[in-house]
Amino acid sequence: MSVPRTPTALALLAALAAGASAQSLQSSFTNLLAIDDVEITPDQRYAVVRQNRSDGYVRVYDLSTGQLVASPAVGSFNDTCGEVLDAVAVTNTRAVVLGGRRCAILDLTNITNPVLAEPWVGFRPNDVAITPDGTIAVVRGGNSDGMAVGGTYLFDLASGAQIGFSAGVAPRYDYGGGPSYSFDTDSVAVTNRYAVCLSLAADVITTPAATRVTIWDLHPISGPPVVILETGTPSRSDLAGAPHDVAITPDGLHAVVRSEGALGIWTLTGGTATRIFAGALTNDPGPFLDTAMDSVEVTNDLVVTLANVTGPVPQTQVEVFGWTGARVSGRIPGRPHDLAISPDGTRALVRTGAGVALYQLTSLPIAGPLNPVDWIAAPSATNGYQSGLDSVAASNDSAVTLTQAPNLADTRVWFWSIARGQLEPISSTLIPNTRPTDVVITPDARSVVVTGNATVSIFHLGTGGRAFEHRPVGANAYYPWCDGAVASADHAVGFGQYGPQNGWISLVNTAPISTRYCTANPNSSGRRASILALGNASVSNNSLKLAVDGAPRNARGRFVYGPTQAQIPFGDGVQCVGGPVFGLRFLETNVGGSAFLAVNYASQTIPAGIVLPGATWNYQFLFLDQNSPGFGVNSSDGLSITFAP
Repeated sequence: MSVPRTPTALALLAALAAGASAQSLQSSFTNLLAIDDVEITPDQRYAVVRQNRSDGYVRVYDLSTGQLVASPAVGSFNDTCGEVLDAVAVTNTRAVVLGGRRCAILDLTNITNPVLAEPWVGFRPNDVAITPDGTIAVVRGGNSDGMAVGGTYLFDLASGAQIGFSAGVAPRYDYGGGPSYSFDTDSVAVTNRYAVCLSLAADVITTPAATRVTIWDLHPISGPPVVILETGTPSRSDLAGAPHDVAITPDGLHAVVRSEGALGIWTLTGGTATRIFAGALTNDPGPFLDTAMDSVEVTNDLVVTLANVTGPVPQTQVEVFGWTGARVSGRIPGRPHDLAISPDGTRALVRTGAGVALYQLTSLPIAGPLNPVDWIAAPSATNGYQSGLDSVAASNDSAVTLTQAPNLADTRVWFWSIARGQLEPISSTLIPNTRPTDVVITPDARSVVVTGNATVSIFHLGTGGRAFEHRPVGANAYYPWCDGAVASADHAVGFGQYGPQNGWISLVNTAPISTRYCTANPNSSGRRASILALGNASVSNNSLKLAVDGAPRNARGRFVYGPTQAQIPFGDGVQCVGGPVFGLRFLETNVGGSAFLAVNYASQTIPAGIVLPGATWNYQFLFLDQNSPGFGVNSSDGLSITFAP
C-alpha cells in the first residue's frame, strides 16, 4: 500500500517525542621501560606485555582489575631487548614473550609463578606466533651470540619443551645504522599444520640482502616437526632483498612471502610446499626503504602487495596475483604506507603519503593497468614509522586511516564509508600533540581504537564520533617499535614510548554499559538498524554517547528513550521503547547510514524524562525511510541502560 511518506512519518516520530562501561579508564602506568607489544588472551582475562628490558621483559595485567599481577624476573642481562614488531603471542593458558636472548613461556594458570620455561632463542629474537589450536609456538630467533644461537625454534606449549630447530640464517639486524633496508613487518606465519619463517640470507654489510624462506610441517605423518622447504639452494633461490612480510591464506592452502625486491607464493598441501611463483614485481619498482608497514594481504583467491617506486616522484605500485596466473598492477601517487583488505575479501584499501585508494577485488581487469575504483587525497607529512605502525583498518562497510599532520606533532584520523564500493568521506578528526602509532577496529566492527605516542582514543567507526580519550603523557617525539593498540570485545590496551626508554600503558574497559533487546526489521538499505551506547553510564560523568548503524543513508531521525520496554509494530519497524517516550534532538544519518549523538543530561528540562542515578532507561532510534515500499518510517533495535551516580 502506498502512503504519503513525510507527513505520516513525521507524525509518528512526533508522537513518540514529547518536548524535545563502556569506554572508561581502568588503569594507566608510566615510568616503565619502553613497552613494545601487548596481547589480550582470548578469554579477556589477561593482558600480556613485553617491556624492552631483557632481565624484566614480562608483565601480566589482570583485566578484571587493571592491575599488574605478574612481573617475574627473567633473563640474566641488563641490556634492552631490541627492535621487534611482534613480541607477544597468547592463548587462554599460555603466553610467549620475546626477550633479549631468551623467550619466556608462561603458564597463565599459575599466575603466582608463571614462567614455565625460558629457553635461549638468539640475540634479539624477531617474531613469534602460536598455532590456532594453541599447541605450538614458533619463534624466529635472533643472531648467534655466545649461548644464544640464532635460528627458528619450535616449542610444545604444554610442557615448554623445544620440539624443533632450524639454523636458517640469523636476521643480523642493525636497524638505524649500517646497511639500508626496511625493518620487516612479519617474519612468522602459522596454521595448525604449517609454519613459514623468514630470515636474512646474507651478511648485508658485504653481500646484497636476500630473504631465506623456511617452511615447516608441524604435524608430519610420523615424528616431530620437519622442514619441508628451505630456499638458498641452486634449485630454490632466496628471494631478492631483505625480508618484509609473510602471510598464509585463511584456508591455509597458500603461503605468500614479500621481500624488498620480490614475491614468493607456495601451495601448502599434504605435507609438501610447491612453488607457484617467485620473482620480481612488474617493472622491478624498487625497495621499500622504510616507507610501508604491511606490504602483503591475502584472501583465499589472491594476493595484494605494495611496492615503493624508486625515483624522485613519490609513487606506490599496487599489484594483484591470482593462483591461476592472473597478474595486474598499477601505480598511484605517494610513497606506500599501509594496506588492508576488508574481512569479506572484496575490497582493498591502500594508504600512501598522498592519499587513500580503494580497489574492488571482485572485478579485476584481465590485463593491466590496475586502477583504483576511487582515490581521495589525504596527505601525510611523513611515510615511515612516524606516520604510524598501522595506518589503515577496514570493516566490510567502513574504513579508518591515520596520517601525520604537517606540523609533525599531531595525528589526523580519517573515517570513510566503503559500503557502496567507493570512498565516501565521513569525517576527519585532529588529535593534537600526539604522533600516530596504531589503529585497530574492535571485534564487533563498530568502534576504533587509535593510539598516538601520547594518547589512546576510542571512536565510533560509522561516524568518527569520539567516545573516549586519555593522555597518559605529554607531547613527545618518540614511538614504540611494535603495535600501539590491541582490542578485544570488552577491553582495549594502548601503549607507547615517550622517551629514549620510557614507556606507558593504559588499560581501557570497553564492556557494554547496556543490555540489548528487541529485534529491528530490515529497512530499505537491506540492513537492520542497530543502536550502540558509548561512553559510560555515570550521570555525574555525563559522557553517554548514542550511535546507530545500518540505517538508510541521509535519513532524518532521532533517538528516543522511555522507562519501559515494548515490542509492537511501528511503521515498517518495531517500537522497542514503552511510554511515556521522550525524544532527543533530530539528526540525519550520514552516507554510511550511521549517526552519533553526545547526550547532555544537564540540558534535560522535562522532569519526567530527567535521567537520575539508579534509574533504568530504554533507548532506540526512529527514522524516516523514504525508499521503503511501506509506511516510510522504521526503527533500530533497543538498548536498556541502568545509570550510576
